Amino acid sequence: MSTITFNAQREFLSEAMDTSLATRADIERIERKLIEHDAKFDKLQWMIGIVIGLSVANFAKQYF
Repeated sequence: MSTITFNAQREFLSEAMDTSLATRADIERIERKLIEHDAKFDKLQWMIGIVIGLSVANFAKQYF
């Protein structure tokens, strides 16, 4: 009985591994995309910082 279970698990794992393994090219492509997105988020952080700074300056001008 354990041999049958082992064979079924082996077949299942071999099928799953053949279709879902990432190659080095896949990983490098994903890394490039992450680097590009990091640059976009850097710009976004600066823009948010400027908007918050202007909001605080406007608040300070109105009440102080």
